[in-house]
Amino acid sequence: MTSTPAHGVDRVHGASGRPLRALSATPALIILLLAGLALRLAIAYVFFPGSGFKSDLSTYTSWALTMAEHGPSGFYAHAGFIDYPPGYLYILWPIGLVAKLLASGDPASIAQGLIKLPPILIDMAVGALLYSLVSGWARPGRRAEALGLAAAALYIFNPVTWYDSALWGQTDAIGALVLLLGVAALIRGNSEGAAGLAVLAGLVKPQYGLVLGPLVIFILLKRHLSKSGPRNEPYGPLRLRAWLAREQGPVRILTSFLTGLVVFFVVALPFGMGPYEYIALVASTTGTYKYLTVNAYNPWALIGAGKTSSLASSGLWSEDTGRLLGPLSGFAIGTVLLAVGFVIGLARGLWRDDRRSIVLLALFLSAAFFILPTRVHERYLFPVFAFLPMLAVGNRRWTLALVLVAVGSFINLHAILTIPTYATDNLKNLPFGELFRTYPFVWLSVLLQTAGFAYAAWRLRPAAADDPDVIDTAALKVRPERVRGSRLAPGSAVGTAAPAGFASTLGGLGRAATTVITGRSVRLEDDGDDFEAESWARGPGALAWLKYRLTPPPLRRDRSAELAAEPYGRWDRLDLLIVTLI
Repeated sequence: MTSTPAHGVDRVHGASGRPLRALSATPALIILLLAGLALRLAIAYVFFPGSGFKSDLSTYTSWALTMAEHGPSGFYAHAGFIDYPPGYLYILWPIGLVAKLLASGDPASIAQGLIKLPPILIDMAVGALLYSLVSGWARPGRRAEALGLAAAALYIFNPVTWYDSALWGQTDAIGALVLLLGVAALIRGNSEGAAGLAVLAGLVKPQYGLVLGPLVIFILLKRHLSKSGPRNEPYGPLRLRAWLAREQGPVRILTSFLTGLVVFFVVALPFGMGPYEYIALVASTTGTYKYLTVNAYNPWALIGAGKTSSLASSGLWSEDTGRLLGPLSGFAIGTVLLAVGFVIGLARGLWRDDRRSIVLLALFLSAAFFILPTRVHERYLFPVFAFLPMLAVGNRRWTLALVLVAVGSFINLHAILTIPTYATDNLKNLPFGELFRTYPFVWLSVLLQTAGFAYAAWRLRPAAADDPDVIDTAALKVRPERVRGSRLAPGSAVGTAAPAGFASTLGGLGRAATTVITGRSVRLEDDGDDFEAESWARGPGALAWLKYRLTPPPLRRDRSAELAAEPYGRWDRLDLLIVTLI
């Protein structure tokens, strides 16, 4: 093999100065995603084939085949039992079409075998998105790539996530993905995108819309009534993009509302569904489960009503419509608690709308929807595990919170899925299932999950608002790297230089720029011209990031002609690992 010249003497003039360590991030991400995919496929199709929640699998299979036979326009008329809005049905549609195409006599068996593929693949998409967001926000810190990989790993290898998709066969990953995209759009300042994604979240499952919708509404009202909105260009036609970047007044509330309206009708209208039909479907679904808890190990699992003991002590569901505290029913108490929790949380959004506050608010509201109201299922906590990694990568307390909440949620999921009434035959006798349904373990699960919610609420207190951003501090926990054109700004604690090619994607700066991070502020300096941006603008947009990763200036001149006559290189451990995973 031919060795490279020392000290990069063949480097092309003007090439990006990215350290070689950064070049390994993309292969590392690919390996991480392949490992997560291999784990899920092995669980779903090798160790526990056909496993899952029996009624969920049969229901999804029926819906997929109904979509394939009747299409969106005839689905609700022929589906029988249906408690989902149209969002996820678009993902089930191709499964039904493929099953009918491949099956000669029994398309249901093929469709049921394919049901787990979408949530498994969406798990990978959530992991990749976490990597993109965290590494983008942490740049130009030297640990940006490592933090992005850590955030992706904390989601992909969390037992709750692979248990939900690969073993259970549930769809919660798609809701987590839409919520994460909505929060990213809100942080970036793309008001119209955030509004559209909030509507889409409600069309996937109503609870996701109830989490993201109020958050988007409050933040947009704050930004555009006070004209303090972020001046990033939303995606769209060039002329419209430039106008939206300049305009931060109330008209942006109107454009966001219209965007949400368009998304609703594009998704729902093919099913013959308008706003009235959607509200009726949600009301009907909510009225189906009139119980204090529907297998969720939240505080309501420790309370019984009427002559029925609590879920923790008897495993039975207690109705929430009877009197529980004076004249108040459990449903009324839960609704009031949820409303109070949302008001407290959203007040923080009206006060501060920086990146850290928005992520923390999304986490808090997701947890509140699991802990506070009645009629909650065991999987409603799932979106929390898409937000926690963004805080856990830079703070040990959040890492501990992630671990403890994951343990509590896993106890809850495993206890419910292994109930013989619900489980397929290969899951009924799994270890620890019966143990996790005993009172001490139900109580432990309630304690851990409620403690995670309480910690998120505590972090919303005013005294914690001025804490440094965890991603900022984590990205700079090593000695700042000096590269050509870097300099420390006067009075700044830390100065880190960004490569010229990357700086141009951030602020349109054509030459090497110095990024100065102080608290929540980022200042990019270029020959005396300052560009001020909140920490949410640290990373580029998704398209700019992808272009930078795929088409960087070459580090060295093209020597392919000289190497054409050389023999092939040897396989190394990385090659063998990738082939083994595939």
